[in-house]
Amino acid sequence: MNYWFLYTTATGEIYEAPYLGNATEWTNIPEGCAVLGPIDQSDPTATDAWQHPNHYAVQNGQLVKTVTDAQLLAEAQQARIAFLDQQLTATYNAGFTSSATGTSITWPFDDKSQIKWNWLLSVIAAGTFPASGVQVKDLAGNTYTITDVNVAKALCIDAQNFYLQWDSHYHSLVQQVQAATTVDQVDAITW
Repeated sequence: MNYWFLYTTATGEIYEAPYLGNATEWTNIPEGCAVLGPIDQSDPTATDAWQHPNHYAVQNGQLVKTVTDAQLLAEAQQARIAFLDQQLTATYNAGFTSSATGTSITWPFDDKSQIKWNWLLSVIAAGTFPASGVQVKDLAGNTYTITDVNVAKALCIDAQNFYLQWDSHYHSLVQQVQAATTVDQVDAITW
């Protein structure tokens, strides 16, 4: 298998996606472009250029890395923060566990549920908790009627603590990513 790189002759910028395959010739070359190849797939520079064509150009018939270390660091930081965003969302969506009802139950904490927990806390703070109680669902979808304001308050506090714990963890990791000075340091930061 060989790599082929189509590039613009004016700038050397790699044009469209590189090719990896068994072709021995590239004949349909657009005007203003040229082709570099075949390059054996064991070539580490060609492999990196195939994976990251926007980091390379063709100069004097050779693949040349054009991206700076600062650009690579910024890309790694952006990707790691996006990963942390996904992990935070997944953690919230997995719910929180509370024993406020006397039994350990996992409660939802997705965006919709967060609104309900905040609403319930506002009702409690306003002193307008209904005598008939409020209905809440656990993560499995089972419905519970909470009639004791203290149980409802404890449940809301557990929800808030869950949020604050993971929000703090997330922001701490984002700060570490932003403070990192190398791609390896960024890559070492995990959820």
